[in-house]
Amino acid sequence: MVCQGAFCVSVRLCWQRPWQRSRGVFFEKERTISHVFVPFLDAGEVYGKSQWAFRPKRSCKDLVTLKMAQWILAIGRGKRVGLFLSDIAGAFDRVDSEILLRKCVSAGLGREVCGFLKAFLAPRKAVVLVQGKQSAEMSINNEVYQGTVLGLPLWNVHFADVTVSATRDAFRETKFADDLSCDKEYFFFYNPRDSTHTTSPSSRTNTHAKTKQK
Repeated sequence: MVCQGAFCVSVRLCWQRPWQRSRGVFFEKERTISHVFVPFLDAGEVYGKSQWAFRPKRSCKDLVTLKMAQWILAIGRGKRVGLFLSDIAGAFDRVDSEILLRKCVSAGLGREVCGFLKAFLAPRKAVVLVQGKQSAEMSINNEVYQGTVLGLPLWNVHFADVTVSATRDAFRETKFADDLSCDKEYFFFYNPRDSTHTTSPSSRTNTHAKTKQK
């Protein structure tokens, strides 16, 4: 357990460029601070109920099983299922730090925690090491740093409101990290007299070809 007083001391000790300290020490400080506010974010549904990644008692297998069961049930009831599936390329590298910090404040995180996160998200210098060879130094900013303890929950905070538009149209949304899936069930009525009502793209093409021949 970490009491509030000890937590504040920990924040102040590593507030100034914490990543410049040794890797092991910094990871331990990350874990200590994550134990203070990450459970608060999870319990308060800050990530949204539809986020399945980086959370206890949830996994991608659970999510796939749930969605397949829902879709099979819908099809068995004579419905069609409309799907929207998206994946963001380089998602963790495209996070505006100021926007993320505002979301952390809105989520109810205190001044001490947000102060630490501001330092954590500040621009860094990085190099690539391969078999003893080192690249030129580069700057990285406006991202949640992968391979860190806090990067994953911070991404969930940033991505939480992505489904606002989808839910307005009664889509059922689920998220797994940066993957977004939205589905909606529709009743499908087949009219044999209506040539535009076809069951597959190939039959629609065949109907169009026959019409042109006439």
